[in-house]
Amino acid sequence: MPLFTCMPDEIHHLTSVGRQIDQNHTICLCQWHHRAICLLAVKSSEMTQKYGPSLAKGSKTFHAHYGDNDTLLAYQNELIE
Repeated sequence: MPLFTCMPDEIHHLTSVGRQIDQNHTICLCQWHHRAICLLAVKSSEMTQKYGPSLAKGSKTFHAHYGDNDTLLAYQNELIE
């Protein structure tokens, strides 16, 4: 389930029913997975093929590929430990 590229990381605040939960419910995503920012001279379709879907291009597709918010938070916390 790696969400890694060679791009800077950003904080993504998890939401429930469209509202931010709290500061303890955040995950780290690269610029592609968070805001669909492409690497220099790389097309969006190529980014999707190589790195997977971007949350900014569709949360349903992103979550179907990587898991729901609870899964992502648990995965991140496991990596931190």
